Amino acid sequence: MVVDIDPDSFEEELKRTNPKGRLWEACAARALSPPTIHHGRADDRHRVEMELAYGEWELRSGVQWGWSRKVAEQLAAQALLDELAALERDEPAVRARGAVTADDDVFEVTAEDVARQRKTNPKGQVYEWCQKQRPPVGRPRFETRKVPGGVLWVRGRLDALEVSSPWFATQRRKDGEQAAAEALLQLLPVGEGAPAADAIATANPRTVLNDLVLHGPLAECQVEVIDQQGPAHAPVFTAQGWARFSDGREVRGASAEGSSKREAITAASRALLALVDER
Repeated sequence: MVVDIDPDSFEEELKRTNPKGRLWEACAARALSPPTIHHGRADDRHRVEMELAYGEWELRSGVQWGWSRKVAEQLAAQALLDELAALERDEPAVRARGAVTADDDVFEVTAEDVARQRKTNPKGQVYEWCQKQRPPVGRPRFETRKVPGGVLWVRGRLDALEVSSPWFATQRRKDGEQAAAEALLQLLPVGEGAPAADAIATANPRTVLNDLVLHGPLAECQVEVIDQQGPAHAPVFTAQGWARFSDGREVRGASAEGSSKREAITAASRALLALVDER
């Protein structure tokens, strides 16, 4: 269905609600610097994106288009206001600049992950899934937090399903968003419009196990490093996992090795997940 928009009425409504003014007021109330504005133009359309630093968080409006720069800026400001409201809703401690706690799962994005995700483009697949729904659902939003050492922590959230990915540690935000999207793929409903099975298979197995605990059928699971061998410059880690079903049954996965703790834990998680799937 095509909806005709009267530019004059639309611009008058934006002027009345004034998202940009309200955003600047929100920044002042929180002692935040005003957002950074990136402006561009394609033919007769204006392109605006805003970024706002909120403590350790970086909020982005996404690219917004308008027939004038003023309209595009108002739309970007409204998108950033929505991001700000969502952050403060989901993270009550954000006003206190609370740090991520030790209980939060943070996964390192490795070179192997980056190479795989460049081939599968999980972020694009999640966007495609959102667009295929009837009616289409909102795209995921990606939250970024700066931590000491120049590292970024990134996670994704799909509000339509009320699900979030774990945190992913990376040097580049783009790589973190792809890793978070890969985790979100596993949480999408199976059926028409769901991503291909081979794309889901690339999701972090530890993320899948955590989801099985949260939503069943697992009551508990754990994957940990049980041994370390080799010299300091070339260690070999061994990990193993176990899981308990809601009915009390327990399974123990095969042990797995890796050159890093994460690699070993990921391999052991994949072995445990395969065993869980068989039951």
